[in-house]
Amino acid sequence: MDLPHRSPSHRLAAAAFACVVGAASAQAQAVREAQTDLTELSLEDLLDIEVEVVRGASRRAQSNLEAPSAVTVVDAGELALYDRRTLAEVLRSVNGFDVTNDRNYEHVGVRGFNPLGDYNSRVLLLLDGHRLNNSIYDTATIGRDLPFDLALAKRVEIARGPGSALYGSSAFFGVVELTPRTGADVDGLELSAGAGSFGFVEGRATYGKALDDGSEWLVSTSVFSSRGPELFYDEFASTPSGGVTDGADYEHGYSLYSNWKHGDWTVSGGWGSREKGIPTGSFDTVFDTDNHTTDAQGFVDVAWRPELTESTRLEARLGADRYEYDGFYTYDMTGSGGAAKEPYYDSADAFDATASVLVTTTAWDAHTTTLGAELRRNFELDQLGYDALGTYVDEARDGETWGVFANDEWRFAEDWRLHAGVRLDGATDVDQELSPRLGLVWLPDEQTAWKLLYGRAFRAPNTYENYYDDGFSVVPNSALDPERIETFEFVWEHIVERAWRASLSLYHYRIEDMIVLAPDTVSGVDTFQNLEAARANGIEVECERTFARGARVRASLALQKAENVTLDEELANSPRELGRLAFEAPIVGEDVWFALEARATGSRILWTRDEGQGFVVLDATLFAQRIADGVEFSLGVHNLFDSDVYDPVGSEHVQDSLLQDGRTLRVRLTISR
Repeated sequence: MDLPHRSPSHRLAAAAFACVVGAASAQAQAVREAQTDLTELSLEDLLDIEVEVVRGASRRAQSNLEAPSAVTVVDAGELALYDRRTLAEVLRSVNGFDVTNDRNYEHVGVRGFNPLGDYNSRVLLLLDGHRLNNSIYDTATIGRDLPFDLALAKRVEIARGPGSALYGSSAFFGVVELTPRTGADVDGLELSAGAGSFGFVEGRATYGKALDDGSEWLVSTSVFSSRGPELFYDEFASTPSGGVTDGADYEHGYSLYSNWKHGDWTVSGGWGSREKGIPTGSFDTVFDTDNHTTDAQGFVDVAWRPELTESTRLEARLGADRYEYDGFYTYDMTGSGGAAKEPYYDSADAFDATASVLVTTTAWDAHTTTLGAELRRNFELDQLGYDALGTYVDEARDGETWGVFANDEWRFAEDWRLHAGVRLDGATDVDQELSPRLGLVWLPDEQTAWKLLYGRAFRAPNTYENYYDDGFSVVPNSALDPERIETFEFVWEHIVERAWRASLSLYHYRIEDMIVLAPDTVSGVDTFQNLEAARANGIEVECERTFARGARVRASLALQKAENVTLDEELANSPRELGRLAFEAPIVGEDVWFALEARATGSRILWTRDEGQGFVVLDATLFAQRIADGVEFSLGVHNLFDSDVYDPVGSEHVQDSLLQDGRTLRVRLTISR
């Protein structure tokens, strides 16, 4: 029977609710038993409870239950089983996260906040503790522009909630950290090749080894290329191509990564470059021409992590980062005396160095204290824009940012933890920013956590927002203030041995001084300004049930309502419902697995203020981890039923939403020796 006036994600809501209710009844009995029996369990039995160790919530290792945040961990096994090739595909599967694609970049939304045309500057991205957000746009790269092949990740950790008390700017909605594999994890040579729809091909060669002196070394290189699908846009039907573009959605690039570990020392570095064709005619460019962007990013990081005393550890780091962006856009300049197809070049370059120190100590009874300081020097913050008629943007900047912080976990009773932290940040020509947080965690038994969390975070205006000036479409505003968010959250988490997991989060946040692009009151030209405020309330429910032989079912549901307080309207690109239902099971022994995942996204408001349609997408994967000695194979079919999926895009497009890829096929073969 059809139910009217319901979005597609309601089809998953009942499954998620039933899973949680079932978990609650099983957990109630398990908790009663655990309260009397856990003290008698052996160490091996306690380990079977499977409480993950996480780091991002406190910048130190601790159990997931004790962390002052709701944390999701995605390990390498899940990445392979569900055929996740990019960080965007990982985040799409995380409760409360949504990802949109404008066929140039992928944009992550968290808890109902995903501004159109945004640069992913409100999520902090780390690779083994090294900050990857670039210094021009503060972008957290989540697509194939990430300078790190996700096949090298041992795990991905997502800590929700404000993290500025530990990390400073950009840790606004959360912190995403990639943990790379090491030489011992690879222990030999890995060769991987893949192919897929739309002319997609990829390859990777990785070598890693643990040496006799106790050190580990890994080096890897990856390449990829895609021609992209043929696309039709009715808005360009009157152009010579009739609105059809074929081969303009191309993408190709490469990445290099290496790490070396010996004792307390870790040295790592990487470089990645991606060129992406833009087929949509955005920014008033000539449709069906070679408009494209190239993003290149590299880093070097040296970390020293000695144990100073039995109770005190040090982490000292030195790092350097390089970011290069080049945009090639074709315009019809006949009205300005130029050619009908005149290229416009847009570029940005950044180079910075960072030094940091972190001390964690348990020297004081019942306290775990973390103290730290960071200094980043930006030697280059350059932006350039020009065409054959002249130069319009020519900005060369430098500067520095710094931060000092302290965080303490006080175990004031056997079952209670109080987390308190504060950080002070400063930057060149910017007022200092104070970011506090508090967390109260109750652990009634080894399987349950109740958390009350509060935090404030900020996002400093980036170089692009402060200083981009072409004189006619955007003028600078060096007086911008940071955006600020205040978040209140309640979290309940429970684990019943290897059978059940369940969690519940209730949250409220309010954002002040939102940075938006709007006409200047004097010149009338657009400029970035602190004009708006937003607020949101939401609930996130998640549970999983594990059966015999490792088969598992997982369900999650996020209900969220985010509003622009200033304009008294619902935020654009903010789905009220997000749902996920996933099932995995071995089908041939323990080596061949089948996985099925359904993701639902509710309707969203477009930049035209029309309502975009919701959708449900089903993906299926066949994964064989030992079809022969050292051989793995995966076959993924994404958007199995070829559903129409439209992602909202910003007003820089003629369209208000873009059709995403339909059914796609991907295969990958990996050989380890």
